[in-house]
Amino acid sequence: MKKIDRAKLFIQNNMEIFRCPFCQNKITSLQDNSIVCINGHVINLNKKGTLHLLTHGVKSDYDNKELWNARRTLLQAGLFSPIIEQIMKELPAKKLKIIDVGCGEGTPLINLARSREK
Repeated sequence: MKKIDRAKLFIQNNMEIFRCPFCQNKITSLQDNSIVCINGHVINLNKKGTLHLLTHGVKSDYDNKELWNARRTLLQAGLFSPIIEQIMKELPAKKLKIIDVGCGEGTPLINLARSREK
């Protein structure tokens, strides 16, 4: 299955967790390669299936590959382990849908998911 098809399937199965970045209303449909809110705002998935929810460009220090790799190394070394442990204490035991938005390359969420599996 292509990445865009996996993304569309995820969106279809989890539409209730998405909100329009323009008006903050519910996303009501998936049409072709786009999601649409109740007010008709359309947000397109890119060819890889990524959904960009920013309404404007953002300059980041992590646009530099060296900084990105250094951050990943720190994260994989356990920099956020105490934070993940505290989050685990606060989360209910029931199954949850957690979305990682704007948190970098995903290491903290992966670690959280692995901790919840134990």
